[in-house]
Amino acid sequence: MIWRADFFLPDQSMYEPLIHKGKEHLASAFALIESKLTDRDWAVGESYSIVDPYLLVFYRWGNRMAVDMRNTYPAWTSHARRLEERAAVQRALTQEGISLWE
Repeated sequence: MIWRADFFLPDQSMYEPLIHKGKEHLASAFALIESKLTDRDWAVGESYSIVDPYLLVFYRWGNRMAVDMRNTYPAWTSHARRLEERAAVQRALTQEGISLWE
């Protein structure tokens, strides 16, 4: 809804309201993720799982959409920083030539 309004609607005059609604949905979902990560190191239980790097993708997308991830979602930001320290994540970021923060 945010990046591909044209996929949902053929009328460009409707893109802005669709993008706005998409951002509302995104904020709600991101707030839920933040609440689940508060006071815990990992997304599921006490240890790292496949859910953790999956959440990292969405964190990066938030940054790419100019969402103030660091200030709005401090628990999720801490989670992203823990993941960034992992060797596998470093290798993937280098291989892809991407940053979590841009």
